[in-house]
Amino acid sequence: MSVPEVRSGLVPGLRALRTRRAVERFFEGGTDLRGVPIEVVVAAVVEVAQARGVDLDEALVAKIAQATVAAEVDRREQAEAARAIESAREAEAEKTRLEYLARRRAEYLLTADERVVAPRGSRS
Repeated sequence: MSVPEVRSGLVPGLRALRTRRAVERFFEGGTDLRGVPIEVVVAAVVEVAQARGVDLDEALVAKIAQATVAAEVDRREQAEAARAIESAREAEAEKTRLEYLARRRAEYLLTADERVVAPRGSRS
């Protein structure tokens, strides 16, 4: 590897390291990760840096980091909403099943009472 390649940022490993440090500096400034692992943000920023083939300036790192955090939070909230909907469906299905069983039990008890009150073959 020649010195110009290293200085120009052509080495992907070095670009990834510089990008990771830029992301860390951004979050050291007090920006909240909102529960998103920093590795997810770093991966997104490194992917953009490598796709462009250049080191990113601080403003672009900030935009990508914020967008990544927002997207991950949205994805997490969507997953939670989907779980809540599924849970509500399961609860409704269980309620329907229990109502059906209660009706069947009531029908059975009525039939049993009729047998006791009026045995088969008897005339009233």
